[in-house]
Amino acid sequence: MISSRKHGFTLVEVLLVIAILGLLAGMLFPAFRRSRAKGRQLGCASNLHQIGVAWACHMADDETSKARPLIGPGWAGELLTYLHSPEIMICPGDRGFEGGTAGDAGRSGLAGMVVNVWGLYDMPLEEGPLTRREGLSETSYILRFEDMRPDGGDMDFNDLVLRIDELSDGRVRISVVSIEAGYHFSLLGADRQVLLHDLHQHVGESIVVSSVKTSYGINSMVRSLEPGARSILLLDYPKDVADCAGPDAMDDWDDWADRTGLPSFARHLGRCNVLFADGSLRALSPVDIDPDDPQLAGEYWLP
Repeated sequence: MISSRKHGFTLVEVLLVIAILGLLAGMLFPAFRRSRAKGRQLGCASNLHQIGVAWACHMADDETSKARPLIGPGWAGELLTYLHSPEIMICPGDRGFEGGTAGDAGRSGLAGMVVNVWGLYDMPLEEGPLTRREGLSETSYILRFEDMRPDGGDMDFNDLVLRIDELSDGRVRISVVSIEAGYHFSLLGADRQVLLHDLHQHVGESIVVSSVKTSYGINSMVRSLEPGARSILLLDYPKDVADCAGPDAMDDWDDWADRTGLPSFARHLGRCNVLFADGSLRALSPVDIDPDDPQLAGEYWLP
């Protein structure tokens, strides 16, 4: 006689299956994570390779024209004419950009632009000790400046107020909202070109400038590098200029250290992609190229 009883899974069997699936997931997830990270690293390396070619073309054109523009802050916009897309300037692993999961949020395309006060000192168009940023939307924000004075300002952050709007075509509109200080302010581009002279005369007006965001930093010594030099040209970095080597260096990598002790721009599993002036490219730990080490600074950073 055939039994009509239906057999189902017991609780023990269900728990056993769940345990096995959990074990398999635990084994496969790290491999999957490493695979995705490797893909981002390769995409980043491809970007740096193309930017390196653009730099070589730029240098060749400079030699031909006998006019050698200085590459520094804002270099991404200068090299963009040799690239087919501004997306090449973005590392796939840079948090803040679509698809990014690690590293530092993308910097503003206004990198290198400053407000100059009386020709004496500059105030960068970014948040800092004397600049406050107030978000209005995902693409608009207010910058409030407290001008620097020998006796200290009143810290009301109303001395100069600018509005920044990131436009859909990649450009940026800068509007002069108000000025309460009597100082002479001028808006300068990354190449020190005067974009607006005496902002007092432009309150209520706007200017639209080109904007190129980048995930990479160019060696501050680039002006002295030869194309075939075995020195660092570009690398994953939180600023568009890596000013970290030499007696006047401004960057301190400890400021970007995360809980692992490594700078957060080592976004590829503790390594960062590094492009050398000779065209070679390697994924290196920041320890391997530490500019605070005199020997490594001389080998990798200084001309």
